[in-house]
Amino acid sequence: MFYTLHRLVKWSVVLVALAGVYWLYLQREALEPVWVWYDVYENGGIERTEPLPALRGEGLNIIDGHTFQMKSRGAIYSVRLTGFDLPVPPVSAGEAKLEKERREVLHRFVIGKPVQVDVTYSNLNSVLGIIEAGGTNLNTYYIANGLSHFNREYVKTVPRDLQYRFFSASRAREKKQVLAMRSE
Repeated sequence: MFYTLHRLVKWSVVLVALAGVYWLYLQREALEPVWVWYDVYENGGIERTEPLPALRGEGLNIIDGHTFQMKSRGAIYSVRLTGFDLPVPPVSAGEAKLEKERREVLHRFVIGKPVQVDVTYSNLNSVLGIIEAGGTNLNTYYIANGLSHFNREYVKTVPRDLQYRFFSASRAREKKQVLAMRSE
């Protein structure tokens, strides 16, 4: 009798634990910010809270899908979006199509419009940064729409809130890809 009762209690505890795990699985959308903050922590960005220096100007012309020229305070700067791997030559047909799309997006958002660059690195008149144009963060826009390959190593020096935006855009892109694969 005691052995049967012991076994019944043991299986009840196992079933309750499995039900708890299943409930957590159902709540995975609500836990998404926890995983994104873990990505920021793992990337070493939790302590960084200081704002980046900003540079404001107007976009002049497009150099490539990640780079454009900007006029600010009488000087012309070459500005590159931070956080992305460069395409390695020889470029495939798919990558050439993406490059054309990146150039069109950059042209639409930047040319002749006010632009703010949160500078992550600068060297003379060359700037690497996070681009805000027309109320849109172009770096996260590129990630969320699959226009470029995000490299987490390139945003290690960025403050935590900006890193959070990068990682959440990356997770949103991954979800989009999973949903697209399921619908096919």
